[in-house]
Amino acid sequence: MEQRGRSSADTDNVTALVQRPDPPEKISDEPDVVAIWIETVEAHPADWFLVGTHNMLINYCRAVAGGDLVAKVRAHRLKDPDNVDLDELETLDKMAQRWIPGIKTGATSLRITNQSKYDPAAAGRAGRNGGAKKPWET
Repeated sequence: MEQRGRSSADTDNVTALVQRPDPPEKISDEPDVVAIWIETVEAHPADWFLVGTHNMLINYCRAVAGGDLVAKVRAHRLKDPDNVDLDELETLDKMAQRWIPGIKTGATSLRITNQSKYDPAAAGRAGRNGGAKKPWET
């Protein structure tokens, strides 16, 4: 016997669960990049990174991993303050500075920075209404 009335939304619309993208095979031999991929993907909704953005995400993850590596080497060199080579330190600082534009551009293009999530027309309003309590509301 057929059920009378409108059919429920559950029977009409069967939606597939969206899964977060796994790290691609081409970065499987770069564990730091894979870790950054997973961390970045898990910090956003499952459908945030479409297939067309995966190469950009790979480049972003590699830039972050490269910057992290330079920072680790620099920190290791500074552990022994008596043997700090200022020329080497300057070189490491320059190397670190080279990674920043790639990280910034990648994060903005992937819309994973706070500022890139705002509509330009609403950005000022969002900043003014940032949720901070007014002094008289404490």
